[in-house]
Amino acid sequence: MSKRAFVLPVRGLGDVELTAAGVAGAVIFALIVLSALLAPVLPLQSPLHLDLHHRFAAPFVDEHLLGTDQLGRDLLSRVVYGGRSTLVIASSATVFGVVVGTVLGLIAGFYRGFAETIIMRLVDIELSIPMMLLALLVIAVLGPSLLNLIVVLGLTAWVRAARMVRAEAMVLRSRTSSRRRM
Repeated sequence: MSKRAFVLPVRGLGDVELTAAGVAGAVIFALIVLSALLAPVLPLQSPLHLDLHHRFAAPFVDEHLLGTDQLGRDLLSRVVYGGRSTLVIASSATVFGVVVGTVLGLIAGFYRGFAETIIMRLVDIELSIPMMLLALLVIAVLGPSLLNLIVVLGLTAWVRAARMVRAEAMVLRSRTSSRRRM
């Protein structure tokens, strides 16, 4: 444990060590998420507003904190509004991957045999395909859309959840079967 860490006891996790860098990172992350969620109520210019007189404005010039792009659009408002779609994509893909992985992991862990073999071979196949190649393939076949991107990211995330849930399900299954024998 470092000298400048604050230890916070958390039930179920043991002692969690809070460092200054970790707290600073969490605060910055929270500010980014809050700015993306509160983008419509923040006093920002429209991310689509064109101002051709202020093209390629440097940061901190006029009312443009991060400057402008080639069409004079405010970069800060574009980053903040772009963060909204990033949050939607990331959270949707994560939920999709965790739900699919949890269901398949539970099936593989509790119902051994054929179901486990098929599911775990799908996991092995998925892990052998590079994520970027799979993403390009799905987008090329199905076309570029927000839903397709979420599905691709979710399809690459489910394997890790499935492996972890399967391992825990197997432990629980062995515990319950050993209790029945007693």
